[in-house]
Amino acid sequence: MFLIDPVGRSNDAVIECGFGHGEAVVSGETTPDRFIVREDGGVAARIAARSGRRAAIRTLRDDEARVVAGLARRAEDGFGVPVDVEFCFERRRLWLVQCRPITTL
Repeated sequence: MFLIDPVGRSNDAVIECGFGHGEAVVSGETTPDRFIVREDGGVAARIAARSGRRAAIRTLRDDEARVVAGLARRAEDGFGVPVDVEFCFERRRLWLVQCRPITTL
């Protein structure tokens, strides 16, 4: 996820995620769900087309997307610059896996 939209340059948090290991999303092997968490807490979602038993399941609920964005905002406060965050959920527990300054700005 990015705390600044790398394309539109807005201050909305952009979260892309999929089921399973993140490598499938990073490598482009799978199309991720995309969530936009606005500064006012509103969430917009675009759910990727998929087949099988997960076809109609979102990767994140709105409240989970807000929690992920909040964690990234705290990381940004620590770095002092906008960050690129990799995260995962293990059952209901959120893990920040990697965090670094955004290099594409």
